[in-house]
Amino acid sequence: MLLSALFEGFIEELYNLSVDTLFATYPVADRTNLKNFTSEKNNNANVHQVNTLFFYLGIPWVMTHPKVHWKKFTNASVRERLGKLSKARNELAHGKTHSVTKPQLKAWRDFIERLAEKLDVIAADHIETKTGVRPW
Repeated sequence: MLLSALFEGFIEELYNLSVDTLFATYPVADRTNLKNFTSEKNNNANVHQVNTLFFYLGIPWVMTHPKVHWKKFTNASVRERLGKLSKARNELAHGKTHSVTKPQLKAWRDFIERLAEKLDVIAADHIETKTGVRPW
């Protein structure tokens, strides 16, 4: 559950930084309001929630983006794996039992690390395309 929460926090932070960078010319209050009704309402970093947040940035269906894949993980298997992690998180968060082995935790950790890197690059590429400046 902690791993899923950390990924959720990363996604929210990436989104918030992207909003502030992409929409820097808009008033802070407007950007804060947008974030309050989008990332602050994100209770789980599942495929749908990640897609929804990135949609607001102008990157529709980011989880089907061509860069969301790597060795042994097709785009479809990335989405499937994130769905399984989200399901396990939900079961644990809502009082159900879900057994997790140490190898499974390591695999999920490595998966989340790679997915976070991919989404970070996609956001940075998009911001650079829109602003002409690489944000990070």
